[in-house]
Amino acid sequence: MQHQGDFMINADLILKQLQCPVCINEFNNPFLTKCGHCFCYNCIEEVINRYHKCPLCNIELNKADLFKNNQIHQIKQIIDDQKKQQLSNKVNNVFGDQNTNSFLPDYKMISDIFKNAVQQMYNLYESKYIDAIDEYKARQQELRIDYQQKVEAEINDQMKEQITNNYKEAAKQIENSFQQLKDYYAECVYKTLHQFKCEQIDILIQIVLPKQNIQFPWPFKVNNRISSIAEVIHQYFDKKNDPIQNFDPHKLKIVFCKPQDLYKINQQVVKNDIDVISQQYQIYPMNSEIFLASLGQVKQGSIIVVIGDISLKSQQPKECITYKFNKDRLVDYFSCQQCNIHWVCSVCKDFCHQGHQLIVYRQQVKPDWACCYCVSKGFCKALNKNNQ
Repeated sequence: MQHQGDFMINADLILKQLQCPVCINEFNNPFLTKCGHCFCYNCIEEVINRYHKCPLCNIELNKADLFKNNQIHQIKQIIDDQKKQQLSNKVNNVFGDQNTNSFLPDYKMISDIFKNAVQQMYNLYESKYIDAIDEYKARQQELRIDYQQKVEAEINDQMKEQITNNYKEAAKQIENSFQQLKDYYAECVYKTLHQFKCEQIDILIQIVLPKQNIQFPWPFKVNNRISSIAEVIHQYFDKKNDPIQNFDPHKLKIVFCKPQDLYKINQQVVKNDIDVISQQYQIYPMNSEIFLASLGQVKQGSIIVVIGDISLKSQQPKECITYKFNKDRLVDYFSCQQCNIHWVCSVCKDFCHQGHQLIVYRQQVKPDWACCYCVSKGFCKALNKNNQ
């Protein structure tokens, strides 16, 4: 057989063919089916035990129809070796040929230190990123299997639709979490290259506050305790210029949950159905000094849902002009046609009569007393002179 010599080919095209269609990871102990498809042995064994069919073409299969694929294993080994060699060549290209600098006695020692540092940094980030991808794919696979089992077991079409909607929402949650993780890794790599030192990659956790409809990522460190979450939440809202007004960690709790259960738990937290949550999940008090790492539930993309009430400045009732009356302040007054009253201050117009038909009644008035008919007529929901 004649060879045409060396030629370049996109490795991604080959690597995609070396992924198991079930777990979507690189083949681990690849086996071939009688229908010509290749899978990890553990993956196809589980499928055969459950469905007795090929997951790609639905042909009937049993374990006697599986054959070890040594060629795929060898090809995968060659590619892995070439990737290592390519990395070594890139590092050598960066630091040049040692022989051309042999007139510098200590050059090789210095160069080797830098080459080793680059190699270690690359290995660190590559391994962390591969672990994150594996975790991401595992979450997708777990969600997909859970969805299929629930749909197959359900008879009611309306419930099937609800299960499908929950599945799509959970899949979106996993995707968003992974995108945030990729952005975070890119930032860490940039910092490392900028400072030329290994930036510690922390585990990125999602903090969810159902009652505020807020979710944000938190780079978790191994020395963080459950009580650390309180300070993290404070810092988040301070950066948003919406400081917390009422916050008691002794009354708050947390729970770890899976992406596919996040919507359900959010709804239960909003409804204060804590007993229902506790039947399926372990609930921890937020003032606990337990190390989060000791719980064994902290992985990339883990979700922590906060249970309890947090009062923000933006959620505080507005202040009617009667609350802290200033006789030197000019006030605009309005009439509310729904409530059939005049002399409504501008704060009550927006807060107490939102959505009503309002017209200007008087402008730039300097009242002699704390005047707002929204208060005196009993419509006021803001802080006012009667509820101080």
